Amino acid sequence: MIYLIIGTKNSGKSEQAEKLAMESGDSDRYYLATMKIYDEAGSERVEKHRKQRAGKGFITIEQEYNIPEILSRIQNPKESTILLECVSNLVGNELYENPVWKESLLDYIKSDDIEKRKQRFSEYITDEIKQLSAGVKNLVIVTNEYESEAEGYDSETRLYVELLHRVNEKIAELSDEIHDLRKER
Repeated sequence: MIYLIIGTKNSGKSEQAEKLAMESGDSDRYYLATMKIYDEAGSERVEKHRKQRAGKGFITIEQEYNIPEILSRIQNPKESTILLECVSNLVGNELYENPVWKESLLDYIKSDDIEKRKQRFSEYITDEIKQLSAGVKNLVIVTNEYESEAEGYDSETRLYVELLHRVNEKIAELSDEIHDLRKER
């Protein structure tokens, strides 16, 4: 089962995702943390999330990109629930950190080939999520949406927002259940 929780900053996405993962009934619950910590604010956010899920039985696995690789580190993946927090971090990590994409997209923002590259990128992320979901019993996915905030951003940030939106749309198509917290707050 694939659950998608989508919202804006501070919309309660993480709490909703943890609740769904807890309700799965699976004794093996993994928290797939994709956030790369760059500063004190990032450290504080990670600490907040750790405290929030303390005592809930999650095993934390940190993986910034290439997420299907974690399946080899899980004892019984087909009997497990994974909470993927968060696709917005994953997209950023893939775009800015993974050598497969870093040069390919950022250097070609203004090229004629950019549409094909955007399409390949969003399919790549979606395929990784499909691989992960095929290997586990339940996948709970958290993501952000920034579409209304994109105006005024530089071209690189607009590219990131567009790619995240494309990936979110593709994940929504795969999902069995969608919790849209953008509408609830």
